[in-house]
Amino acid sequence: MDENSFNVFVDEQQQQQPISSDSSTNKHQEQIHSSSSESSLLLSSSSNTPVSNVIDISRSAGELPAKPIRSSYPSNKDKRSFHSQWYSRFTWLEYSELTDSAYCYYCRHFSTGIILNNRNQSDAFVRGFSSWKNAFSSKQGFLSRQNTQCHKIAEINYKQYVARTKSSTNVLQVIDKSRNELVKRNREKLIKIVSTLHLCGRQMIATRGHEEGESSLNRGNFIELLRWASSTDPVALSILEDSDRNATYLSLCIQNELISLLANQIQQQISEKIKGCVFALMADESRDVSGCEQLSVVIRIIDRKVETNNDRNQYSSLFKEYFLGFVKLDQFDAER
Repeated sequence: MDENSFNVFVDEQQQQQPISSDSSTNKHQEQIHSSSSESSLLLSSSSNTPVSNVIDISRSAGELPAKPIRSSYPSNKDKRSFHSQWYSRFTWLEYSELTDSAYCYYCRHFSTGIILNNRNQSDAFVRGFSSWKNAFSSKQGFLSRQNTQCHKIAEINYKQYVARTKSSTNVLQVIDKSRNELVKRNREKLIKIVSTLHLCGRQMIATRGHEEGESSLNRGNFIELLRWASSTDPVALSILEDSDRNATYLSLCIQNELISLLANQIQQQISEKIKGCVFALMADESRDVSGCEQLSVVIRIIDRKVETNNDRNQYSSLFKEYFLGFVKLDQFDAER
């Protein structure tokens, strides 16, 4: 017995029931209302009850839609029934034999809650549809359902889910891929910044200018070199225009830190070269333009090269000098 037949039966019983008193009538109506409510929990064709208790259809997105094929299906009061031919026409359709209702597989598992809660769009195919005479109705049938906005979005989400499943990707992998791309772009920017600082150091030119504001015509050699390169280099352009305001790596402190790191790398390379060599230290002090005494430290080594000539090893010596850096002198007494 479907829900409409049950309601007709209830109405007939109410008409046949004699009215003995107000209290007995109210009590009888409460019993009928309670029975009707309990029965409606088992019927999902037009109720608002969730389908969590329906166990013969898909319970999650990981399960395929339930599409039982039978030679005949139960008929309702209109002598209409479900047809298995509808599966091929509507791929999103699934059918429950327990409730004799059709459901939308896409909307049940891949819809967005905000759109689904829109009362202007029916959720009959989420909670169950069994009005077979209106299956192809323009207002509440299959065609009407798949033309709704919520169904279209759910279908897009389903196709994206299938594509990610086939490519063995998940949300974490997509996020990780985006993070790796961001790290790669940031490294490209940092390499360009370091190479510009390295160029300024090799050419012994100052990196900063007197006025480095955006309105300045000359923002210093470092910024001007990046600006000049940005006309042909997209990485340099992204440094000046696409970087976050808190991660441009163009500030004075970052420049000094990068230069210090470059100096440490050079000193490590010099240290590797002088291993096993005879060396001597040379030091001299001078005063810079700011009036500070600077001690320059230079290491001098005898670099021996081995050359093979006629199966004989020939050794040649060559004097080389490497500048290690400046040491700022604050005091000049014996205690320091």
